[in-house]
Order: sequence, then C-alpha cells, then structure tokens
Amino acid sequence: MFSAAEQTAFRFAYQFSKEPADVARKGVEELTKAYGRSRALDLIWYGSWCNYMTRVADAFQLPLETENVFVRPGKKAKQDEKKSKEPEKKAN
Repeated sequence: MFSAAEQTAFRFAYQFSKEPADVARKGVEELTKAYGRSRALDLIWYGSWCNYMTRVADAFQLPLETENVFVRPGKKAKQDEKKSKEPEKKAN
C-alpha cells in the first residue's frame, strides 16, 4: 500500500505531532536516509508549520471555515443553488 519511505515519513510525522520533544536523532536519520537531506528538511519544516498552526487555532478556538475557499466563484453559486434544493436532514 505505502512504500517503505512513506511509512517512515508517516511514523516520523505521528511521533513528531504527538510528542515533539521525544523525536530522537534516529528518526531524523531514517527520514534523511529515505528522502535525502533536503527533502527530509522540507518534511520536518512543513510538519512543524502544520503542527504550529493547528495548536494556535486550537488555543484561540478559531472556528473552521464554513465554505470551501478553493471553489471558483462561478462554481460557488451552482453549489449554493444545489444545496438549497436538497432537503435538510433531521437528527434522530
């Protein structure tokens, strides 16, 4: 399913996200061996950025966006129109 390199990256990211202080040199070396020094640095930097942004958002209790900001304006109107025609689901 996932390559050995991807599994290494997932394992590192999981540990890095849960207990960043416990990341050992061995984990960084495994990541560097799998992806090379430059790409490993990219993965660590991007993981750091994502973890930071998540923690800031959680600390300030920022709400999630209610609309998809990546939809083109023309498509947004069509999606809104489609949503208005759908019946609302009732919670049981």
